[in-house]
Amino acid sequence: MRPEVFPDNWIYIHDSSVQVGRIQNYKQWSAEMVPDPRLTVPAWNISVPSTMLCGSASDEQLIETAKNELAQLGLADKSRVVDATVVRQPKAYPLYDHEYSYHRPVRTA
Repeated sequence: MRPEVFPDNWIYIHDSSVQVGRIQNYKQWSAEMVPDPRLTVPAWNISVPSTMLCGSASDEQLIETAKNELAQLGLADKSRVVDATVVRQPKAYPLYDHEYSYHRPVRTA
């Protein structure tokens, strides 16, 4: 990657031609969150229904998809990616319903 891909902490992607919904830019949160100041460490967030967990795609397929989308969105040439990893996190993006306050645990002293 390069020192700066985009200047924001994150960007939301509203483009049905890609799977990514949000790209997190950890370097913009803090330079301490990247191993090398010459690099950018973007996190590619793909949200899928809980029954899918990214379907049957392998980690390698998901990484290749992210690299292709990085180029498709004009953020960087995919050949500039030096490393990647996949973390599958179920229920990572919580949504509140209108009655969420009634469902939260009651704390007692």
